[in-house]
Amino acid sequence: MKSQVYEERWRLESVIDKINPQNCHADQNAASEQRTESQSGRWVLQNDDFQAWRNVNNASSNPLLYINGIPGAGIDFNQILRFLRVYSQLMDEGKTVLASLIIETLLKQDNIPVLFFYCKHRQQEKSTFAGILRGLLAQIIPKDATLVSWFGERCSSLDRQKLGSPEILEELARFAFNSQRISLVVLDGLDECNAEEIKKTISWFVSYQGANHTGTGQIRLMCIGQRIDILQTMLASATSISLDNSCHRDDIAKYVVGKTRNIQEKFKIKPDTFSQISFRVMKTAKGSILFYIRF
Repeated sequence: MKSQVYEERWRLESVIDKINPQNCHADQNAASEQRTESQSGRWVLQNDDFQAWRNVNNASSNPLLYINGIPGAGIDFNQILRFLRVYSQLMDEGKTVLASLIIETLLKQDNIPVLFFYCKHRQQEKSTFAGILRGLLAQIIPKDATLVSWFGERCSSLDRQKLGSPEILEELARFAFNSQRISLVVLDGLDECNAEEIKKTISWFVSYQGANHTGTGQIRLMCIGQRIDILQTMLASATSISLDNSCHRDDIAKYVVGKTRNIQEKFKIKPDTFSQISFRVMKTAKGSILFYIRF
């Protein structure tokens, strides 16, 4: 019995090693740690469109959901205080607090694969269609012993280079998703990918959703990102939840105050200057999910 368990574990680790994914759970943990307020973002969880999307028994609901905020604008605080370069680096990491809360909530659902990926524009493997598929495959394979066995056989003759080709990854993804009755997929920060990778990613998922999956193989896709033209066009058929509202602005206020207060203490900033910085960041951020300070 122990030898069988060891063999299955070795096979799984071998497959995952060949797929060579990014550590999505590490990204989720990092994003979750950014939450400074226990109630931040919870208004989304009560949203009717979100509830309809996550209800896998509601066949009439739209399987494509787009949660969007206005694009972040740049602010130059260089003349105010040099320490804002540190703040810029913190914000530029793009830790999406709202996405982490949604993912954390969805993961509590029983017997439904919940897969997620955080796109990062400065990291090659986190901003491509191939990288996204790798990350999702690494999460779904361990959920099913049959998948582990099939992938072990299918990947035995493939090295990392061959397995990394889009054609092979798409084949593996189709098989993996088809093996499940339904899967929930959350992609955060697609706006951080270039246009070509955005097109590849959304086109593949929308095409897959459009195929006739009766009984098994269904995907419910949620995209979270800034409202940019290409996403607006390619997700035109999606149900949309806008973050340009008072609830999200309150969350931004709490988040910014928490972040700047840490820096205030570190750099011994005067209260008046601290208030000015927080106000200007919140004013510019408006409904954006990811807002940056660029120099």
